[in-house]
Amino acid sequence: MSKRAAVLEATPLIPGLGAKVVVDFATALDAATRAALSELFERHHLLFIEAPGLTREAQLELFSSFGVLNTIPDGRDEILVSNVLADGYLGSYELEWHTDGSYLAEPYDANCLYAIDVQAGRSATRFVSSAEAWRRMPESLQKKLQYLQILNTSEIKTPRGERLATHGPDLLAAAHRIVDYRPGNPTPYITANVYQTDCVLGMDAATSRALLDEVYAILYDERHVYEHSWKNGDFVVWDNRVVHHARGDMSNVGARTLRRFTAGGAPSVEQIPWPQMEKLQKNFRARLGPDGKPRAEAGAG
Repeated sequence: MSKRAAVLEATPLIPGLGAKVVVDFATALDAATRAALSELFERHHLLFIEAPGLTREAQLELFSSFGVLNTIPDGRDEILVSNVLADGYLGSYELEWHTDGSYLAEPYDANCLYAIDVQAGRSATRFVSSAEAWRRMPESLQKKLQYLQILNTSEIKTPRGERLATHGPDLLAAAHRIVDYRPGNPTPYITANVYQTDCVLGMDAATSRALLDEVYAILYDERHVYEHSWKNGDFVVWDNRVVHHARGDMSNVGARTLRRFTAGGAPSVEQIPWPQMEKLQKNFRARLGPDGKPRAEAGAG
């Protein structure tokens, strides 16, 4: 496919989140086109583009409209999210609602996925806007959250509320304001997520759990979820700070391979102390079974 493109039109996906963008790949991906894509991204927080045959290089060029390419802890810039490839990432298991790298001091700004090899309509990724959820929260809850901090962790096997106490200084974690803002942008968004958030700092466990449950009931309200059903050639890019994502079990959906890049935030290799980085890299390698394929339990995307 040509690396040339121009935006023709954009149609909202659901109220408050996402737009399907029609792109003409026969014309130049020039400064004006990039500016149009950036403006749509800023407004909708998630863009869906049908782009059959998009090469790795063309995906990178398109994604460069939304931020500066980043790397993952093992040093790669590209991830193949796959339940079938020997070097595939994240396997088949269900992933609860989260944002990627929320346990880092500077999480990624944007993510993209491109469907290389999927069975059309058999697998999906779900998305919600935490900025839209904030607008739906009662004022009393907004005031309660305004100055609180949470702890997000890479450890997800230990029950929520027990991770810091269990793992102590070995825990890869970061504290964040539960209500945060992008630089120069007055729109609040929610950093707490059901998968990686351990607790609200400074609260007893029961109070923390109750408050987070109250937030999640609004944030993950099914009436405000966009579910993207994948087919080959789909390109989806989203604001990783504002938009949370999840997926179901991928064991019985046929082959599923998506190419993922991340952008923005400080490089993870600069944010993770070496002992924890070494552990993460070992965990990546351990995700491969004896046959060289991803283990079923190794399974964002």
